[in-house]
Amino acid sequence: ELGIAAHRLHESLRDNLALGDTQAIAACASACACLALAMSEFKIAARLFGASAGIQASLHMQLMATETLLAQRNITVLRARMPAADLDAAWEAGTRMNVQAAAQLALRIIDEAASVAAPGKPPVT
Repeated sequence: ELGIAAHRLHESLRDNLALGDTQAIAACASACACLALAMSEFKIAARLFGASAGIQASLHMQLMATETLLAQRNITVLRARMPAADLDAAWEAGTRMNVQAAAQLALRIIDEAASVAAPGKPPVT
């Protein structure tokens, strides 16, 4: 359910931002990209996947194996639903985002998911 996913992602992202755990923030960005894809927010999904990839590259690391598999599966779906040129442009824009900008975009999709799941409730904060 979107509401549960939004709540858990918000908690994880909030805690990882507080800890300054950039590697975990990259994982949150990727998970939020999956959430955006589930909501048919393809451009945001591509930007968040790109942001996650950019953060990973800056740290010279990769996501954990299960996170990588989930991302790869969702990127395959995204490629089938979004024109290649648009996906590439959004992905590239994401790779240029800093950690804070990526976190803000992730929080935006989390709030949107929470509002879709429970209309009329305030954003998850």
